[in-house]
Amino acid sequence: MSYVLQLMEKEGAMKRIVGVILLMTAVAAAACAQAPPMATPPRQTAVPTPTLSQVSSETPSGTGIRPTTSTVALKPLPTGTPEPTPTPAPPTSTPLPLIRASCYPDSSAPLEELVMLRGPEHLFDPSCEVSGGVGEITASWDIDGDGIAESEEVDPAPLALQPGEYNPVVTFTDETGQVAAVELPRIVKVGEPHPSGRIHGVYAHLDLAHQLYANDAEIERACQFIVEAGFGSVKVGFIWPAIEARRKGSYDWRDYDAMVRIVESYGLEVHPVVGYTPEWASSVSSANWQNWYYAPPSNPADFGDFVSRLSQRYPQIRRFTVWTEPNTNQIFFRGTPEQYFEVLKAAYLALKYSDPADLVEAGHLANGPEQTGGRSVDPIAFLRSLYALGLGDYSDIIGTNPFTHPSEGLSTLSQRISTITDIMGANGDANKRINIEYGYLRLPGLSDQVLADWIGQEFDFLQQNQRIFDDTLYNLRDKSPPGSTEPDNYWGIITWDFSRKPQFAVLVSRLR
Repeated sequence: MSYVLQLMEKEGAMKRIVGVILLMTAVAAAACAQAPPMATPPRQTAVPTPTLSQVSSETPSGTGIRPTTSTVALKPLPTGTPEPTPTPAPPTSTPLPLIRASCYPDSSAPLEELVMLRGPEHLFDPSCEVSGGVGEITASWDIDGDGIAESEEVDPAPLALQPGEYNPVVTFTDETGQVAAVELPRIVKVGEPHPSGRIHGVYAHLDLAHQLYANDAEIERACQFIVEAGFGSVKVGFIWPAIEARRKGSYDWRDYDAMVRIVESYGLEVHPVVGYTPEWASSVSSANWQNWYYAPPSNPADFGDFVSRLSQRYPQIRRFTVWTEPNTNQIFFRGTPEQYFEVLKAAYLALKYSDPADLVEAGHLANGPEQTGGRSVDPIAFLRSLYALGLGDYSDIIGTNPFTHPSEGLSTLSQRISTITDIMGANGDANKRINIEYGYLRLPGLSDQVLADWIGQEFDFLQQNQRIFDDTLYNLRDKSPPGSTEPDNYWGIITWDFSRKPQFAVLVSRLR
């Protein structure tokens, strides 16, 4: 009986051990049956593993079987940060068509369009082509920069402006509020010239290019005589080939800077006579330097660029004479009225754009029909041709050189001046003032005292003509020592060695 009971107890214990083993086998099988990893693993739930205490409590003591302490390890979940769910981008808006405007005059406009000549008929006539924008486009033209619109038209009618300088701006606006502004180049409206009172001047070749004055000390000495005589202005050559000799844009102002500084230090006004042509700019190609030097430039705009630089370098200078005696072959080699007009026009526009207060003097034609250097055009015919080309619009003062021999008397001098003023009046320039360059023709048999008396008569006559802007005596100093056969060398009121002639004393009595 006891044997049977023992046997039953052993059999029950064995069943319990077998049960535990089967349970552990089932758990291990379940762990091995995990699904393979996926790109985004599904959520997993751990299967509980029996603990040692659980196994021990179910295993009878004293069986001699050591319970297992192993557990079933589950595959860990991925530890990386999960990618955020992307936020949908807002819909892209279509940009508005920009306002585009092309206006004239622009930076490519010729100087004629940027410098408005004198007279009420020369109006400011801008134009614009506009595209783009949304709906109707409105315009606002502020011509003078005062914040007040002179016109609200996209393409305004010509505008009447007072003389002066303008920096026009036009602003365009569409229905969405888009704004586009266009700045036009500076515009100069030229008015009537406002010269100062009559100035008595003297021609003196103080520039070192003429080689009549050797150094600054001689220039100073000449200025002392000019001041002593009572002149207020010095007419002096500003020789283009001496300043821009080698190539366009290469300037050498050193001699002229020194000369201007000396002249102004004596309280004298500098009056440039601008002319002659460097070889690189000449219309004549010749081994003879006198040909290309005196010939007109092939491109008048080069000359205009030069005088503009001249005005900008010496802003205190207000009067400019463009060439001299262009009707002579000696000074304007093979030149024609048409060529001189183009040179004058280029200089006038450049000077007025640089400074509208500059005064431009034209003409200074030599007497005719004398044959100077083999060719001379009668000054009256030459002047009429210049007016037919438009001289009146491109000059502030008309100069003339009616040199008269003492034997011809004041009647000849008066007739020569009247002929010039009659032509001016017939061409709408009756009120334009003139500049007379006077002196004498030194011929054999005339003493200095005779010439001195003649200089006095000329000076007194010129002061009676109210249309004369100023008068200029030619010349201060003889061009050479005694002995030359060239009469032009002895037109001075002082000698080559700086001695006073009787002519000097006559002018002192009238100018001081």
